[in-house]
Amino acid sequence: HAIGDEALKAVAKLLRAQIRPYDRAARFGGDEFLVMLWPCDQSTLATLGERIRAQAEQSLQLSDGRRITLSIGAHLVQPGETEEQALLHADKALYRAKAGGRNRIGIQRLAPTPRSTCAVVALDAPDAHHFWHAAHGAHRAR
Repeated sequence: HAIGDEALKAVAKLLRAQIRPYDRAARFGGDEFLVMLWPCDQSTLATLGERIRAQAEQSLQLSDGRRITLSIGAHLVQPGETEEQALLHADKALYRAKAGGRNRIGIQRLAPTPRSTCAVVALDAPDAHHFWHAAHGAHRAR
């Protein structure tokens, strides 16, 4: 299962390097990561999301030579929106990005909002998921 762990660690390292010092990133389960950006506006969200996606495409390569790409779903949190609603919108954007061919960014509901708005970014590393599950499945079979 070392290759799956390597993939997840590579994505985590990339996120730490690409987000701002005051933003937060965490693994959200399986092959998904969640990033909270605050403050954030439309331009910052689009720029940061694309920068993360492009950097992953260019630099995420595992020790066995396989590459990892990211699908990203992002959402600017609206006034009065609950945490659950914000996550649902980011998740919908993520699935739209994946349905569009993967290695893409999808942004949900880009309405003009004050700069103090935060954003939720959901990332899916499908190759990391595949490597992790293949390795753990093989490990359990032994």
